[in-house]
Amino acid sequence: MLAKSHMALGLLGGLGAIALVHNQVNSIILLPLVVFGSLLPDIDEPRSFIGRKFPIISHIVSFSFTHRGFTHFFIFPFIIILLGLVLLPYYKTYAFVCFAISLGIFLHQIGDMLTISGIPYYFFPFSKAKAVLLPSALRFKTGSATEKMIFSIVLVPLVALFGAHYLDILDNFDVYKIINIIGELS
Repeated sequence: MLAKSHMALGLLGGLGAIALVHNQVNSIILLPLVVFGSLLPDIDEPRSFIGRKFPIISHIVSFSFTHRGFTHFFIFPFIIILLGLVLLPYYKTYAFVCFAISLGIFLHQIGDMLTISGIPYYFFPFSKAKAVLLPSALRFKTGSATEKMIFSIVLVPLVALFGAHYLDILDNFDVYKIINIIGELS
């Protein structure tokens, strides 16, 4: 997926996390961390959005791993979650950072599992299977018209609706009513 699609998924997931832990976390801190995490796996590609922002790190990671390699494997965010669990009793803030970034990484991986390529060796070292979430006929090519359509018709309005609701931008706004209305139309 393109960086903007990954960021939209990150925003959507971050807003969902805010809804789950409402009033327990600062959304101004959570959202950027989740969005950063949603871009982080592509650090293995120097031409990616995040690779261009951190070129030295990206070239080192790219030299060590292939694209959609280790940074796209299930074990990558799992290691960060374990680090967060180790830090939790001593440094709650750092643990929170680990958990938020891990959420973003998982959202990135879900996005990539919707593409034609999927994620090869996702459960490495336990399995060599490619991880995909859709049948091949429904998967799309990165940067294709299908991805751009999904981004503009689905992700942007969802992020706007959830953002407006959970950040209290609109008074008396009920996102669930909107979802029910849309569901009744189809």
